[in-house]
Amino acid sequence: MRHLLPSILYLFFCWSLVGQSTIDTANVHRLLAEARTSLNEVNYLQADSLANAALEVATSGNYTIGKARCFRMLGFSCEMQSDWKNAYLFYIQSLETWQSIPDNMEIGKLCRDICFIKEAEGDYIEQLKFAKRGFVIFEAIPDMDRMGDFAIEVANANKNLGRHDQAGVFFWKAANCYNIQKDTLREAIAKYGLGDLFYKNYGVLDSARIHIRESLLVFIAHKDTARAAQGYNVLGAICQDEENYPEALKNYHLSNDWAKEVEDTFLQFDAYLNLTQIEIYRSNYNTAKSYYSQAEKLLGDSGSVLDKERLLRMEFGLEILRLEEQKRKGVYFMSILAMLLMFFVGWIYLLKQKQKAKQKANDFILRESQLKHEKQTIELINEIDTVASKSRETGAWEERAKIKKLVHNEIGSQLAATKWRLQTLKSGMGSKELYREELTKIEEMTSKAYKHSRNIERLLDQKQTDWLGEISSFFEILSSKVNKSKPQITFHSQGIENNLPTDQGHLIFQIFKIATANTLAYANANLFTCQLSQVEDELIILIEDDGKGFNPSMPREGTGLDNLKELAIQLNGQAQIDSGLGKGTTITITIPLRK
Repeated sequence: MRHLLPSILYLFFCWSLVGQSTIDTANVHRLLAEARTSLNEVNYLQADSLANAALEVATSGNYTIGKARCFRMLGFSCEMQSDWKNAYLFYIQSLETWQSIPDNMEIGKLCRDICFIKEAEGDYIEQLKFAKRGFVIFEAIPDMDRMGDFAIEVANANKNLGRHDQAGVFFWKAANCYNIQKDTLREAIAKYGLGDLFYKNYGVLDSARIHIRESLLVFIAHKDTARAAQGYNVLGAICQDEENYPEALKNYHLSNDWAKEVEDTFLQFDAYLNLTQIEIYRSNYNTAKSYYSQAEKLLGDSGSVLDKERLLRMEFGLEILRLEEQKRKGVYFMSILAMLLMFFVGWIYLLKQKQKAKQKANDFILRESQLKHEKQTIELINEIDTVASKSRETGAWEERAKIKKLVHNEIGSQLAATKWRLQTLKSGMGSKELYREELTKIEEMTSKAYKHSRNIERLLDQKQTDWLGEISSFFEILSSKVNKSKPQITFHSQGIENNLPTDQGHLIFQIFKIATANTLAYANANLFTCQLSQVEDELIILIEDDGKGFNPSMPREGTGLDNLKELAIQLNGQAQIDSGLGKGTTITITIPLRK
């Protein structure tokens, strides 16, 4: 009896602890369920608050599974808000928590979440890393359904990285997994990816057509409208490459019909643009113009630069076709019938132009990928050269303004006063002493006027160019021509003591021109900043943008950066380039000053 009471008290204490743990677990689940409801209602602030509250409860109760689920809920909320960075951090915390248990099923699910994040960010290397990890996990379980999902992720990541052979292998693995599961829709999705790979990356049209057609039958049976529209679009492109234009037209029309059902304006735009291409090939101007107008209307002002460039190419092709129609009707020859010789020469010239125009039109259509940035870059460089010329004109005008001011304020006033005093002397006013004083003053004024005239002579004979002024004028004019919202261009100088030597200033001006053209063509930046400063006996050029950046170790488009390095070498300086995907680009050029 003496030992019974302590035993009862101990049992009661243990029961209270178990009850408390149960309450904590139930609270975590309740808060997470409420957070999920808030996310469904697109109330992100409340969802985050509830998930954080659940995390506090799970942490205080040392509820590991609850903590892992809270981290995943917070990551999912960030993902829905397109906050990829924080979504990734929360998913990693959840992943590490599940690893401490461990629970491979949950780890695999988180790998899939992270794959989505990394694909959205364009970080295909990280996407591939987590996709492979998830595939290995579900291959060991085994779970064919999720193996297929991760095989698709691995294939897409490899495809984006240009590893087409590996992409094809995993598309096949995904198709086999879904085949075992009797999941015909997802098997069709995998085969569609394989067919798209055969067409776009290998150019094997027969194999591509077989896989795309098989997938299309399944998409139509499952009423998967969006994928059916995509499938018919690819099938139309295959027929177009084979110059089977009637079949291509049929498939593009079907793609457009399916796209209308899901109100996918991008797919409709693509279909109308492809229809325009074919009708240009077939010399059907009115039909091509009608399709082009539909594509232009669908694009509006919301299209990307690449879409607008494709539209511009179609407009060029239509213009060529219109000229051919006019020429066939004799419009071009009406104004020169009176001059037989000129008519004959003009006819020969137009025939040659027709051949050149047709060749250009074919090149535009067949080599779209090769001309992605070339035209844009050339236009930018021409625009920048124009701005540079205007900045030089501005500098010359400022020099003329200085001369005008000097002539008006100094020489003009001195000569006017001299004229007035001479008139006073001529009238015979005043005494001899007054005459002497006036003559002395006239002599002083004449000397000042002579001195100012010599200053003007030296100013006109000045051979050194104000390169700093020209560079500043260049950026002022360029800023007014570039869209106000993208990018915002700024330039400032600091500590420049003397003007630059002509040859040195010219090369520095070229550096800023090339860097500006390169940034506007490729960076897709919101901010573009240039700075020229002098630190002791060195000039420092700092050029920064917050654009998409690039991997310095990978091949890149254009030769702008190589040209910058070459110019730095010519100035006995050195250039340092710092960039990364999604991190913008910083270029620092150090140049010793010549004395």
